[in-house]
Amino acid sequence: MRIGLVTNAFPRTEDDYYGIFVWELASFLCQRGHTVHVITSRRKGTEGEGTLRGIPVHRFEYLGWEADNRPGELGGKPWRLLSLVWQGTRCLARVVRQEQLDLIHAYWLLPSGLIALLGGWLTKRPVVATAPGSDLNVMPQQLVPSLLLRLILVHFEAVIAEGTALRETAIRLGARAEHAHTILGDGGIDGRLFTPPSQRNRQPVILFVGGLTPPKRLDTLLEAMPEVLRCCPGARLRVVGGGEERARWEGLTGELGLNGAVTFVGPLPHRRVPDEMRRASVLVLCSDHEGLPSAIMEALMCGLPVVATRTGGIPDLVKNGENGFLVDSDDASGLATRLTEILSNQSLARRVGNNAHAFAAQHLSKEVIIPEIERLYLEAIKEH
Repeated sequence: MRIGLVTNAFPRTEDDYYGIFVWELASFLCQRGHTVHVITSRRKGTEGEGTLRGIPVHRFEYLGWEADNRPGELGGKPWRLLSLVWQGTRCLARVVRQEQLDLIHAYWLLPSGLIALLGGWLTKRPVVATAPGSDLNVMPQQLVPSLLLRLILVHFEAVIAEGTALRETAIRLGARAEHAHTILGDGGIDGRLFTPPSQRNRQPVILFVGGLTPPKRLDTLLEAMPEVLRCCPGARLRVVGGGEERARWEGLTGELGLNGAVTFVGPLPHRRVPDEMRRASVLVLCSDHEGLPSAIMEALMCGLPVVATRTGGIPDLVKNGENGFLVDSDDASGLATRLTEILSNQSLARRVGNNAHAFAAQHLSKEVIIPEIERLYLEAIKEH
């Protein structure tokens, strides 16, 4: 198949982590023999037309793109959103016709899904959409995005919701139940890259991987650390990722007297994340809301126990007491208890880690996920 992949986020360079999961989806589809063209907005440091690791990328300009705003973060600037949708639709229609694409896949419902539907209408192509999280967790709380979601959800040939909770939300907002599907992952995890270590590091290392932005709530983890250190004095926390709240969390680290126990690593190229996971004892993610976090899926594939909040699609990934533990949002004490259990009990950590890898190999690998997406593509083309 020849596929047009429309997305709000895509890496600028090979080392850029922003939207890396969309590049992986495109790459995995290409490995299966498909042709994929990515349509996304232009950002600083990129050209209008080019390739990224062999994937053709068509980047369109819109009003104010030089400000380097991320699409979807243009609230209060309707003229930019209108320009974004208009220019994105024009670019998509051009690429579909030039490259004779068979199908359009939108990653994120807004604005990518709207662009994809308009482009599909102009070119008479079927449209599939992926809803990874924030588009169904946050946008329904805002008047205009909520109205747009209700307008467009019914028109997709298939909606891929990353988690059962998101599927239920999509149906509530208007998606047809028979066209709403749950798939655990963007394109699956590469089991050749994310592999368990031959031997775990003896030093107790807690790992956080993610953007230092809402809704990740790194404060809950930092507030749990003093209690963890009382029970496991040698424990260390490594924070991998960058974002607007880094200075705030570094300040809180100092206030809590944790400077010697916490390292802010900063953002890393995606290829270095597996090594961080293999050196760690446990991965933590304490978000207010999520879809299916890539960091959790990658950690499970590495056989790394996970402690995470009970929200969004996370319970689809983390089975409490089996391959990790779930805690309530803002429960720093409960988080500290679970971390201490894993760090101080090697037998428990080994059992949970083995279960984590087994679960990921069975449910989250690209060899499992991509055929499911291909099936939905074929059904969409047949029904269109």
